[in-house]
Amino acid sequence: MTLKHIFVYPVKSLGGIEVSSAIMEVHGLQYDRRWMLVDEKGKFVTQRNDAQLTQVMTEISNDFLILKKQGQSDFSIPLKKEFIGDSEAVKVWSDLVNAIDEGEEVSRWLHSAIGLSCRLYRLAPDAIRRSSIPFRKETKKVSFADSQPILIANEKSLEELNSRLKSPVMMSRFRANFVVDGETPFEEDHWKYFTIGKTRFKVTKACGRCNVINIDQQTGEANNEPFEVLSTYRFFNKNVNFGMRSKLDSEASAGGKIEKGANVIIETTL
Repeated sequence: MTLKHIFVYPVKSLGGIEVSSAIMEVHGLQYDRRWMLVDEKGKFVTQRNDAQLTQVMTEISNDFLILKKQGQSDFSIPLKKEFIGDSEAVKVWSDLVNAIDEGEEVSRWLHSAIGLSCRLYRLAPDAIRRSSIPFRKETKKVSFADSQPILIANEKSLEELNSRLKSPVMMSRFRANFVVDGETPFEEDHWKYFTIGKTRFKVTKACGRCNVINIDQQTGEANNEPFEVLSTYRFFNKNVNFGMRSKLDSEASAGGKIEKGANVIIETTL
C-alpha cells in the first residue's frame, strides 16, 4: 500500500494544502490545524454552519501562513512569532485548549473575506487539551482537530461510494491528512496500527461524518447526496463513518518525516 496524498489544513475548516512531505509532531502534522476561527460568542467556526469558509485558501511560504480569498489582498502571518501577554482558553467541542489571539488586523481581514465577526487563534506552544466535562478529566496533545491528530482515508472506499452516487465527489470533501491506495473498500475498519517510514500510528476509531462531506471544497456549493447515500450502508456506533482517526503510537516517535509515495504497512491485530 502506498501513501498517495498528504494534506495539511493550517486553519481549521479553511482550505487545505497538499504537500509532498511533512514532519509528524506530537500535536499532528506540522502546521496542521494550528489555527482556528472563534466567533463573538466564543464558539469555534467551521464549515458545518458556514460553507463559504471553503473559499478562503491557505498557503505556507517563506516562513508565513498566507490567507487568500479571490478579489482580496492576501494576508500573511509569521509562522514564528513572539507574543506579548497570556494565552487564553478556547473551546473545541467539549475540550479546552490554550491559544493566542492573532489580533485585530487579521480579524478585520476575515470579516471582509467571509462577512463574519470572528477572531483567529493560534495553538499555544505548550497547549494540552483538557475536557470541560468534569467526570472525564481527560487531557491529550492534539491541535484544533476534532479529536485525534491524524485522519487517514482509503481511495478504494471513495471509489465504492462514488459508484453509488449520481454525481461522484472528490476526496477533498473528507479532509483527510493521509490518503492511501488500499486494496478493498473500507478495509480500514479493521486496521489497528500502520507504519509510514519509521513512524508508527495507532488507529483509534472510525471517523463519524457530518454535513461537511456534502460541500464541494472548490465551489462551496452543497448537495445532500453524499451523506444521505453513505448513511444507508456506513451507519454504526451511532455515526455515519468514513476514514479512520489515528495518533502516534508513541510520542517518542514525533519528529519523523512523512513522505508522499512511501510504503504504508498495515497491522490488523493488537
